[in-house]
Amino acid sequence: MYESLMVFNRGLDRENERVVAAQMEAAFKCTVHDFGSLNDVDFWLEKDGALAAYVEMKTRTQSSTKFPTVYLSIRKWLAMNLLSVGVEVPCLFVVKFSDEVRWINLKDVDARSTHICERSDHRAANDREPVVLVPVSDMTILPELVS
Repeated sequence: MYESLMVFNRGLDRENERVVAAQMEAAFKCTVHDFGSLNDVDFWLEKDGALAAYVEMKTRTQSSTKFPTVYLSIRKWLAMNLLSVGVEVPCLFVVKFSDEVRWINLKDVDARSTHICERSDHRAANDREPVVLVPVSDMTILPELVS
């Protein structure tokens, strides 16, 4: 039986996304566009009037050194791969940790390293899914904005 759709997005996540979007715009010299809620990918980047990349962004409350890996949903990984192959632009996985922002091109992610992830706070009965374990050490630090 299908369970009702539950969407979890805190206001703090949206604020963090705005901060990271500004960092990406400065670092990649592009414009970041939000796809909106319930899309398979969070953002797309525009550079010189053309589609430059797709972006999946996560926010974590711990530092980048607390755990050796960060989770990327296999469902998101698949959606991003389909976009990347079909449209021939890179897909980026961007994570805002408490101490820094890191990113990696999806083509550099080894999706054979997987895990079944289940949330400890049990927000929903179906909040369990396979994820790709992305090594934080493989990710590039996104420069902070200089004010």
